[in-house]
Amino acid sequence: MSDETFERPAITGIGRRLVFMVFFMVVLGAVRFVFWAIVAFQFLSHLFTGGVNPNAVTSGARLAEYIYRIMLFLTYETEAMPFPFGERADRPSGRDR
Repeated sequence: MSDETFERPAITGIGRRLVFMVFFMVVLGAVRFVFWAIVAFQFLSHLFTGGVNPNAVTSGARLAEYIYRIMLFLTYETEAMPFPFGERADRPSGRDR
């Protein structure tokens, strides 16, 4: 028998990407639930008050941008990871739409 010890290789490259992709898929599921809650709240607000809640409009827009950033990362459009591992963006990215 050899005295050499087996060292497990560190997670790098594609393995690291896979870990983050799985993490962001779980985050995306939770964020989508919150997004639909905001959609329902806005509809009910409009139904009962005749207007929309400006705070919910802002929150919905930020959440939609966050979902967009996660989707860009998951589809390999970008290597920039969304918050909390990347920069937090309070405004939409500079991409042309």
